[in-house]
Amino acid sequence: FLALSKGRISVHLASGDMNMARAVELYKDGMLPAAVEADKAGHW
Repeated sequence: FLALSKGRISVHLASGDMNMARAVELYKDGMLPAAVEADKAGHW
C-alpha cells in the first residue's frame, strides 16, 4: 500500500506490483489518492 508520511512518499511493496518510480509518477500527476484507493480495492 502507499502511505504519505511527513510529506514523503513511503511505498510498501506488499503486493510487489507498485514501485517507487510509479508512485512518484502518480504523485507528480496528482493521481496518488486515486492510486491509493485502487490499491485498497485490490485493483493493482
